[in-house]
Amino acid sequence: MRRSQAIEALRIWAAFMIVWFHSNIPGHDLAYSGLIVFLSLTAFFEFGPNRNRPAQPGRILTQLIVPWLFWFVIFAAINLARGREIFPFGDNAVEKLLTGPSPHLWYVPWAAAALLALPMVKPLPDDWLAYGLAAAAGVMMTAVPTWRPWSIEAGPPLSQYLHSIPALLLGGLLGLSFSSPVARFLYVVPVVALVAGPAFRFTGVGITYVIGLSMVLLALMIERFWPPRLNLDSVSQCMLGVYFCHPLFLTAARPLIDRAPLPGVVAAFVLSVAFVYAIRRIVPGLATLTT
Repeated sequence: MRRSQAIEALRIWAAFMIVWFHSNIPGHDLAYSGLIVFLSLTAFFEFGPNRNRPAQPGRILTQLIVPWLFWFVIFAAINLARGREIFPFGDNAVEKLLTGPSPHLWYVPWAAAALLALPMVKPLPDDWLAYGLAAAAGVMMTAVPTWRPWSIEAGPPLSQYLHSIPALLLGGLLGLSFSSPVARFLYVVPVVALVAGPAFRFTGVGITYVIGLSMVLLALMIERFWPPRLNLDSVSQCMLGVYFCHPLFLTAARPLIDRAPLPGVVAAFVLSVAFVYAIRRIVPGLATLTT
């Protein structure tokens, strides 16, 4: 089945935004919208195109957990070699392990857990799911003034987990809208709660979520206009690997980032893509382990 090239373009954009976010240059808070995109797409496909597909723990293990473990060891070794604390984030052993030796590694086991958990509710009727997802997302958006400051104080990975839950709920609701007219109507409810409610004024939530959700909707709308010959699969398939390795190239590009922030981030992203692409082409056996 041919992939949606508009969605593949969105994956590339989202990966670049994540590199931008971790660069800490101006605008990085808004660049967190890239992660909102990835989380929304995770649930979107589970409740949309992959609605009838059962959980695939073997696939999740090989495609997510194995490369995550590889890079977990790599970044732990880098911290050790630099004389740093191996697990610098979290207040206890569980938090340190779930966050990992690099702050970006929290996402992969969380995404894997979501992919294992979401199929459990798939057998429910569409309308039940739609009401449940919309209600949960609406409550989360309305309660941002309560949970956001508390989660930031609690620190990683809990702060990331709570911040990501609305994206999963809204992505699932959007995917469900392909089979449920009720879901299409209810999708508006939590979005209104986001834009018109107190959540909008919170850094990292309001505008960041609006950008991420808008990009997902835009990709779905322009798919029908996508040039048939413009295929991005060879690049988009590198994006998980880019997510894993980009901190290394941000470090390498730091002198350029300090002088010219955005060109430096672009350079780090391009180098990350080139590295992953080369591994996938030259050493495909290693690619299954690392990217």
